[in-house]
Amino acid sequence: MSAFLYFFRFLYLRIVLFSRYSFHFPFHLAPVVFFLTLFLLTPDATFAQQNFQWRNFTRFGDNLISNNVRTITEDRYGQIWLGTDRGLSRFDGFWHEAGRSNGGPRGAEVFKVFEDIAGFIWVATDAGVYRGAWDNSRGQVDWLQHYTQGTGLIDIGGRVVTMIQRQNGEIWIGTPLGVNWFDSVGWQTVDSAEVGQLNQGVQVIYEDDAGHLWFGLSQSNRLQNGNLLSRFDNIAWEIFSVNDGLPNGDVQAILEDHLGNLWVGTTAGVAIYDGSTWHVATAQDELLIGNNVQSIMSDREGTIWIGTTAGISQFSPPAQFSPAALRDLGRWRHLTRANGLASNNIQALFETQTGEIWIGTGDNGVNFSDRSWNLFNENNGLSHNSVTAMLKDQRGLLWVGTRNGLNLYTQNRVELVHGAPGNEIRTLAEDPQGRIWVGTNAGIGVFDGSSWEIFRIPDINVNSVQSIIVDSVGGVWAGTGFLPTDDLPGLDRYNGQQWERNQFLEIGRTIVVMFTDSQGRIYFGTVGNEEGGSDLWVYDGRKLDPFYSLPKPFSIHTILEVPNGEIWVGTDTGIQIFDKQTLNFTASLTTTEGLVDNRVQALYRDADNRIWIGTADGVSLFQNDRFERILTASHGLNSNNISAVAEVEGLLWFGSKESGGLSIFSPEKVPPRTRITEGPKNGEIVGVTSVVFKFEGGDASTPIGALRYLYQLDDDPLIFTGNSGSDEQVVLSRLTEGTHRFTVYAMDREGNQDLTGASAEFVVDSLAPIVSITAPKENAVIGDVYEIKGTAKDENDFLDYQIRIFPGDSTLGESLPPFISTVPVEDDTLYRWDTRTVAAGLYTIELIARDTPTGSYDREHLGTTSVTVEVDSLRPEVEILSPAENEQVPQRIEIRGTADDPNFKEYIIEYGVGGSPDTWLPISKPPAFSNPVNRNVLALWDAPSLSGQYTLRLIVEDTAGHREVDQVRIFFNPSVDRETGGMVESHDNRAKVAFPPNSLPRTTIVTVNPTVQESVPPVSSISFRAYEFAPEDLRLHRLKPATIQFSIEDTTVLSRSDIREILTIARWDGKIWLPIGGTIDVQRGTISTVVSMLGRYAITTRLAVETDENTIISDLTCQPRVFSPSRESTWISFRLNRPEDVTIKIYNEAGRLRRLLRESEPLSVGGHVFEWDGHDDDGRRVVSNFYFVTVEGEGALGMKVVVVQND
Repeated sequence: MSAFLYFFRFLYLRIVLFSRYSFHFPFHLAPVVFFLTLFLLTPDATFAQQNFQWRNFTRFGDNLISNNVRTITEDRYGQIWLGTDRGLSRFDGFWHEAGRSNGGPRGAEVFKVFEDIAGFIWVATDAGVYRGAWDNSRGQVDWLQHYTQGTGLIDIGGRVVTMIQRQNGEIWIGTPLGVNWFDSVGWQTVDSAEVGQLNQGVQVIYEDDAGHLWFGLSQSNRLQNGNLLSRFDNIAWEIFSVNDGLPNGDVQAILEDHLGNLWVGTTAGVAIYDGSTWHVATAQDELLIGNNVQSIMSDREGTIWIGTTAGISQFSPPAQFSPAALRDLGRWRHLTRANGLASNNIQALFETQTGEIWIGTGDNGVNFSDRSWNLFNENNGLSHNSVTAMLKDQRGLLWVGTRNGLNLYTQNRVELVHGAPGNEIRTLAEDPQGRIWVGTNAGIGVFDGSSWEIFRIPDINVNSVQSIIVDSVGGVWAGTGFLPTDDLPGLDRYNGQQWERNQFLEIGRTIVVMFTDSQGRIYFGTVGNEEGGSDLWVYDGRKLDPFYSLPKPFSIHTILEVPNGEIWVGTDTGIQIFDKQTLNFTASLTTTEGLVDNRVQALYRDADNRIWIGTADGVSLFQNDRFERILTASHGLNSNNISAVAEVEGLLWFGSKESGGLSIFSPEKVPPRTRITEGPKNGEIVGVTSVVFKFEGGDASTPIGALRYLYQLDDDPLIFTGNSGSDEQVVLSRLTEGTHRFTVYAMDREGNQDLTGASAEFVVDSLAPIVSITAPKENAVIGDVYEIKGTAKDENDFLDYQIRIFPGDSTLGESLPPFISTVPVEDDTLYRWDTRTVAAGLYTIELIARDTPTGSYDREHLGTTSVTVEVDSLRPEVEILSPAENEQVPQRIEIRGTADDPNFKEYIIEYGVGGSPDTWLPISKPPAFSNPVNRNVLALWDAPSLSGQYTLRLIVEDTAGHREVDQVRIFFNPSVDRETGGMVESHDNRAKVAFPPNSLPRTTIVTVNPTVQESVPPVSSISFRAYEFAPEDLRLHRLKPATIQFSIEDTTVLSRSDIREILTIARWDGKIWLPIGGTIDVQRGTISTVVSMLGRYAITTRLAVETDENTIISDLTCQPRVFSPSRESTWISFRLNRPEDVTIKIYNEAGRLRRLLRESEPLSVGGHVFEWDGHDDDGRRVVSNFYFVTVEGEGALGMKVVVVQND
């Protein structure tokens, strides 16, 4: 390249970098930049070298239907379809014959196959045209139509050699006799009388971007004029012949490139039509590798691929086509068998949606390349083939240091960056400002995107720089010294203003590697040689410590912090691993663990946290706690000696230490497919607890032997087969009974895993049929017509069961006539035995079940069981204790009572509407309770939607078939609405409670029931009992209490004033009755009071509850009994008959403690007086109401009632 061109490229690079680094762009240079962009971005007459790593699929090696491949296409599911001279092949990871089902093109000579825009598969053959629909769920094509001369095609015969779908959806086909087209309704023909024979002898039909149709003709149609090509613009025809510049040969391929030029392949070379002129390239021009052009393709980069009978020619087009560019030999490249092709006879070329290349040959199947590898070296822009360092900067640009200059990869090309202080680039780093620091053999250079700043002696120790790093605070460290002699070692630090030379002199050797971890610590690794091995030091910002050494002559080359926080050190003896917190050595990774080579020269963590290890003999990939991949020259590397690794835009870049330049690896992303080849499937029954599955994977990129497999049983975690996933079979053992699902997933060498996998469901049935007799139990007593219940089943292959009954306690002797059934039973009736037909005594019931072997894995099993019973008669005991007759019940009821029998079977609790129900419903599901109960809880019943009178019925049955019944009538009260309030009355009408509006915290069901309360004091001659007002925990609005009213049956006692004066309503607090007062209505015979809480209430007298007659506390009085705290206090006096610790408390009418007057105060024998001023414990005056004064001692309690009336 001329010096002039180098100058302008350098100027262009400076301007581009200047703009990329966000500095002010020199807009006055915009015209220059535009010109340079056009000039420099025009590709050189060189290829970016590509290592295709071809893989070959053939008929005998891979089950292709034929090695003569005519056409290739891809459907919307990513499947590859091949048309051959013997039929149709399909590839989904595995090769299949696609035309053999239901009327497909089996054995036909296929010339063209494609998927139309509606998803139908069209196949052009020597026997007409086939149209099919791919059923992805079943994995096969349903062939819908077969068009022939007699079934649709018009006057053109049946040998269809070319076929396309136009942009408007029409299908056009060509045969030696003419052209037809299909408009979704039917086939139409082109009038040959109108266009002569220009549509006959058609070899190729092609539609360009303008919608014009091109017809390539064979020699049989040249006539006297030598016509080779005709174009139809939907209005008129245009003819092209050898007189127009076309080569004198049959047209076999047509392509329009991305610039709009038309490429026409013939048997005599290729012709390019630029819209006005034809330009020809042939083998004689040394442009094509062969003249017989059979296929043409343009890939995603715009490269033209030309398949001939002598191999493939590739043309890298310029930005604008020109005859000179066509003649530029540097733009041409050739591929033959010497480059890995299976054959030089190339008949079909195809690029997939993901950029992979398929090549069909005429005699050796197909070639495939996933195009994973590209190469950069001195031939295509790299300044030197020995790469010393690589750095991806903050902007995603890749800087490449070599032994002869600094390179920058940008805009898909490598450019030389001029201005570094030395040509030998040894180390690269980037500071927080985005500046690139370059360590060389002649000093340090700092590039800010537009200019260089150079540091040499005396700024730094010596000009020979071996390592550079930027620490966590932006400081730059440089290790200097001469190698391999290790002379004049030094460590310098740049603080942003100046260099601080000769840091940490105690290290004493040349530092060849530096690293900073996530905690900001800096690691220094020194050179290793014959004088001594490497040492590793760490600096935490305060002190410097050595923590690892290698024996001579081994050296440290690279350091990395991995995702789990470990520090990995790459050395000549493998990878040494250290705990980041303690820096203690934890493990080594060497060739023993799977590392490709122990001479580790580069460690790199990619965006997916995978670790790439560059060694002197290849690359290892570490992920999932293991080495999973090796890359060497045989896989695509240009050299095995790897000195640097980087990732840019998902591509892995490997720099070679020797002369390999750069190898760029783009891991393909297409997952493999998996299929099971041996093992039970489709629910097949396995009669043992172990099974063997065999399977295989298929992938275009990864050979079968390089695939790995993960498998899963049911929902267990995925695990690799064998030790590393390479086993193609799995032995499953210790399987549990029942249905299982085995799934296996193939994984290719890039880590792509089959997303669906292959699955097989099977049923393990290694046990005999399940048999059990659940009723009667062993030694049970039964009678009447008894239902023998239990289970006789097999989950998969049940045959029959039989019941045999033997007199006595064994199965010996003659049985009663057996009962046989072919219907399996599970926890249900096996047989109804009328015990009334046999004599009383012992009997043995035997159950036998059989299964039926199904398939080669199964076997016959017998299941047997038996019980011995006694035929007898007993009556069960039944009683409902709670709820009581006519009791009001809440929505959740605890039902108590007795359901018992020595030969108890079950009890059922039912309910019905009203006092004499016609219909009964169970309170639970299932309705039966299987455990006897004696005066205890029978059931808890939730009945939230019932209201009114119901009858509750208890039915008890014993194993002999006897039944006894008890029942009670109960009442479900309606809810009391919170907003409107309401009244609830006991069933005997002697107690009720009324709620004013908004007194309840929520809408609630309230019940009032009489209760037995032995601690109710006698009330003169009044006969009364306590009542339970529920729910007890209901608390009312403090300003809207409820009213409780009791009716007194004998109202004559209310005429006595002495009774009225002492009569009160009392509340039971769990220990004592607390009087709360009450208003007496003599005429109605009621006593009422207001309450703020529900619970147990009764009528009693004040004298009965205010007793002070005990042996310890006596003469308890409160004077005055009625007082106003604003004017006076009440005085509490009492006498102790022995020394005692006394507690005095004051409660309000709700039973809440308002004042603790004394607590456990020791008092002597005699009288005592205490004052209560009417205030609570917080010093606040209590409200007007009744208050209870209690005096408590050990085992003694006295109580009085006082009334507070505030002024």
